[in-house]
Amino acid sequence: MEFEYVRHLYRTLRQVGFLVKYKQNEAKRRGQNAPDQEFHNQTVYKTTERAEELAQTVRD
Repeated sequence: MEFEYVRHLYRTLRQVGFLVKYKQNEAKRRGQNAPDQEFHNQTVYKTTERAEELAQTVRD
C-alpha cells in the first residue's frame, strides 16, 4: 500500500473517533506502551473505547 493511502485511512479513523493520535513522548507521559526508538517525534496511534466496543461486537 502506498504511504499516502495509509495516511488517509488513519486520518479517517481519527475523524470518526476510532483512533487517538499521540506523539511518542506524550504516550510515555500518559503511561501507554510506546516502542523505544531513536525517533522522538514518532507518532503513536491508540484505539478508542468506541473502536474496542465495535470490534467486540463484530467478534461476537
